[in-house]
Amino acid sequence: MSKIDKESGKYTQDLQEKVVELSLKLKQKSNQLKNVSKNYQKVIGKLIHNLKNPIGIISSFSEMMLEDFDDYTPEKANKYLSAINNSSKFSLDILNTIAKYAQVISPEFEINETKVNIIELVEEVIQELNNELNTKNIRVFKQFSAKELFLNLDALEMKTALYHLLHNAIRYSSENSLITISLKEKNSITELIFKDEGVGILENNLPHIFEPFFVENTYDNEKAKCVGLGLTIAEKIVEKHSGKLTGNSTLNKGSEFKIILKNQ
Repeated sequence: MSKIDKESGKYTQDLQEKVVELSLKLKQKSNQLKNVSKNYQKVIGKLIHNLKNPIGIISSFSEMMLEDFDDYTPEKANKYLSAINNSSKFSLDILNTIAKYAQVISPEFEINETKVNIIELVEEVIQELNNELNTKNIRVFKQFSAKELFLNLDALEMKTALYHLLHNAIRYSSENSLITISLKEKNSITELIFKDEGVGILENNLPHIFEPFFVENTYDNEKAKCVGLGLTIAEKIVEKHSGKLTGNSTLNKGSEFKIILKNQ
C-alpha cells in the first residue's frame, strides 16, 4: 500500500471516530434536553396545581368584598382581608421556591466560593427564623466547639440551604420542643447536624425525601400546605459545594439532617 493510501485510510478512520464521538455527544445532549424539558413540565404542572387554590381564594374573597363592601362589619372585613393576605403570601412563597428550584437544577447553576465562617451563617439563619421559633416556643441548642470555622463556601447559597433545613425542623416540630444544631470536625471533614423532636418520617419514605415535590405530610402541624422542594434545594446546593446531605428519622420521635463538607 502506498504512503498516500495509508494516510488516506488513517484520515478516514480518524474522521469516522470523530463522527462517532460527535454522535455520542449529540445523543447525550439530546437526553439532557429531554430531561430538562420533562423537569420543567413537571414544575409547571406542580405550580399550577399549588396556585389554583390560593389564587381562587384571592379572587373569590376580593370579588365578594367589592360587591357589597358597605355591608361588611370591621370583623368580617378583617377576616376576608386576612384570608386574601395569607393566600397572597403563600402564592409568593411558592413562586420564589419554584424559581429557586429551577435555578439549582439548571446546568448553568454555579457558586462563588469564598472563605466563610459557617458558624456565623448558622447564627444568621437562626436569627432570621427567630419569630417562628418564638411562636412555637422552640429552643435551639447549639453544640459548637468554637466561634469560628472558615470553609470555602458560597455564603448566599449555603445560607439558603441552612434556612430550608432549620425551617423544616421548626415546621414539623411541636410546641415547647428542642432543636439541636451540632458542628463536628473529623480530620478533613466538617459535619453540620440539625436534629429535631418533630413528627418524623415513615421509614419507607426516607429514600424519597430529597425528591422534588415529595412530602411526607401534605400539611404541617399548623395546617400550612407544603410544596416539597426545601430539601431538594438544600441537597442541590450542598452537592454543588462537593458535599453531601443525608437524612435520618423515626416516626413521632424526630428527624436528623447532616451536611457533610470537606475542609479546604
